[in-house]
Amino acid sequence: MRNGINAVLWCLIMIIFSYVIAIISGIAYVFATCLHPFYPSLTECRWILLEGLNFPQFCAMKMMNEDPVCFDDESCSEISTSTKTASNISSCGEIKKENPVQLC
Repeated sequence: MRNGINAVLWCLIMIIFSYVIAIISGIAYVFATCLHPFYPSLTECRWILLEGLNFPQFCAMKMMNEDPVCFDDESCSEISTSTKTASNISSCGEIKKENPVQLC
């Protein structure tokens, strides 16, 4: 049986932080996209802002999977109750630059 505390923690992170980050990233992403033809060096910045814009979806996926809230691979592998490995947990949600819509 999975631990429901992880889902509650991801829900709190989503409610408190992710929407604020997404709003700020979204506004900055619009400006960076408009300025991109004049400053091609904004490409990496746009990818980071797009990841911030997708942060609520990332939190929702983690909440639905009840993945542990941890920041290093060792603690993830020790407390993980799912069948995922620690390397999958830390790499999930990264945006692939070839197809920015597709998440892992």
